Amino acid sequence: MSRTAKLPLPMHFKSMVRSDVPQGRNGKHKQIVSLIMSGLESLKSGSAIKIPLRELAESKRKCVQP
Repeated sequence: MSRTAKLPLPMHFKSMVRSDVPQGRNGKHKQIVSLIMSGLESLKSGSAIKIPLRELAESKRKCVQP
């Protein structure tokens, strides 16, 4: 291995075979994940997105019904 070759970084999340992912219903996080993915796809090189976690937590509380 050359000195400049990068070693793979460890994954921070577990993975699974895509065919094992449940299909047929929209999960409760689909909308926000779709928005994040859309934002990532449209980023210019060297840019990042900022996700307002406090606002997400607030909207989560609004969705919960007693």
